[in-house]
Amino acid sequence: MKSKSRLLIIFLLFFCNVAFSFTPKREALIIWNYTNKNVIVEREFFDIIGGIQENNYFFEKNIFDMTLSICDILGVVNNNVIKPNQCLVIINYFPLGPQLSEKYNKLYTLPFIDKMKMIFKKLEIKYDDGNSIITLNDLDKMAIKRSDRTYILEIFDNVDGKNITSEEIEVNAASMENNSDFFQNILSVFEAISLPDGKIFVLETIPGYTSKERQTLITHAIEHQAQFQNGDSQQVFQQLLNEASLFFQGVNIFRTRNPPHWYLEYDAQKVQNNALRILWN
Repeated sequence: MKSKSRLLIIFLLFFCNVAFSFTPKREALIIWNYTNKNVIVEREFFDIIGGIQENNYFFEKNIFDMTLSICDILGVVNNNVIKPNQCLVIINYFPLGPQLSEKYNKLYTLPFIDKMKMIFKKLEIKYDDGNSIITLNDLDKMAIKRSDRTYILEIFDNVDGKNITSEEIEVNAASMENNSDFFQNILSVFEAISLPDGKIFVLETIPGYTSKERQTLITHAIEHQAQFQNGDSQQVFQQLLNEASLFFQGVNIFRTRNPPHWYLEYDAQKVQNNALRILWN
């Protein structure tokens, strides 16, 4: 009996370690510029113009009976120019609150255009000479590829004065099984994990992440390691555990410190954003 109790305690400790230091899965919009010109992206969000720096460029938006945490990547990198043969994530977003597995299922099945029109008030992509390529109203005419949780908009050189268009293409579209098991939910909504014993787990390739973004995701995990080493590891453990609990209740712990609370996940996200800004510029 004692042996079984010890195993249960070890399992719970490992489970908690996994649960509190994490990066949630997300959907993202990526633009690839395959032209020989610079491409400019201009956008405006409903209720907010651009991101908010002190809030890690995150904001919340209620769409389709869900609260999404939306990150304005153009605000993070402080640049809206995509050079030839380069790509840039424009936004990423993930649901907040309880029943995350069900919300991810719902998010994945919603039409891409519907989501974009609920998030953006204005979206225009144009060449640096001012000629417009596409606007939000015409977005459904472009070739939108879907690879797992990533929507990819490819910009090609004009053919007879018109940009190449096609219907939306789905590639390996992922759908999550509706599983109420809490442990399964944790495994299904995180991209990276940082453990207090010094171990960091980040997938070699992550859907919706460019190579630069993956590098900065590692800096997020390393910041958690610094938090353990530079503070009282037990207190840090407890705080991150509390933050995980708040996250599953719908609190966006990546967005703001929310004084008088001090979110360690906010600090790690800030480090990640700063790293992305340096790599991009």
